Amino acid sequence: MKKLNTFDLVRKNYNINKELEKIENFIFGEKLFIDTTYEHNQPEYFLTELIERYLFDDWKYFDTCLDVEEYYQQANAAIGVDKENSEEVIINFLEVSENMIALYEDNSNYLLKEYKIKHYTDYDK
Repeated sequence: MKKLNTFDLVRKNYNINKELEKIENFIFGEKLFIDTTYEHNQPEYFLTELIERYLFDDWKYFDTCLDVEEYYQQANAAIGVDKENSEEVIINFLEVSENMIALYEDNSNYLLKEYKIKHYTDYDK
C-alpha cells in the first residue's frame, strides 16, 4: 500500500459539512467586530448582529425579512451541519454568505467613520 502524502490526505479527508461549519461560524458564531466609541466595555458584534443593527434595514435586498437568519431561510440557504444538505442549499448558503460579507466590506468605511466599528484585524489602526 502506497503511503499518501499530506496533500493527498487533505484531499481524501475533505468534508463539505466541516467547511460549511467554518463559514457558518464566521457569519454567526464569532464576535469579530468591536465598537471603539467607548473606552471601556466596548460592545462586540457577530457579523450578523452588525449587519442587522447598522445595515440590514437599508439594504435594498432585505425584502420582507426581519433579520439575517430569516433571510437565509427565505433564500433556501439555511444549512444544517448535522444533516445532509442538498447541492442547491449549499450553493445558496455560499451565495448569501458572500453577499453578507460583501455588504459589510462595501460599508466598512462608513461603519468606521459613523459608528467607530472596527474589525478585530483593523483594531490597531
